Amino acid sequence: MVGLDVTEHTLITEADVTQLESKGGAESRFAAAVARFQIGTYQGTGFGGGAVHDALAVGAVVDPSFLKTQDMRVEIETDGKFTRGETVGNRGNAVDRVVPKGNRLETVGVDAVQPNVHVAVGVDSARFIQLFVERISGK
Repeated sequence: MVGLDVTEHTLITEADVTQLESKGGAESRFAAAVARFQIGTYQGTGFGGGAVHDALAVGAVVDPSFLKTQDMRVEIETDGKFTRGETVGNRGNAVDRVVPKGNRLETVGVDAVQPNVHVAVGVDSARFIQLFVERISGK
């Protein structure tokens, strides 16, 4: 799983877009236009470029070494009690054992849960962006 907390560290910049545009090719020009739009959506937010969310997830299939991952228990919150449809990663792979005590709940221990997903927790964004731009340039 590659979440926004990681993909938003993978930013394509104006310099990258210029490189794409300078290499010609229909795909390069299209990718540059999409990247420029993405950069525009991030303007004024403090980000130094535009995030390339989906491309990073695909890039990790091409070269898994782009990502630092951690095995975690991941669940989708579907009750709508705290969120609706949010993916929740359990970084500690443990849950509180909670029992009713009078009119409240009391934690009486911790139970381990089995990880079920390799979750990205870090990225070599510069190396990924370099590969991304090189692979699309000139096409």
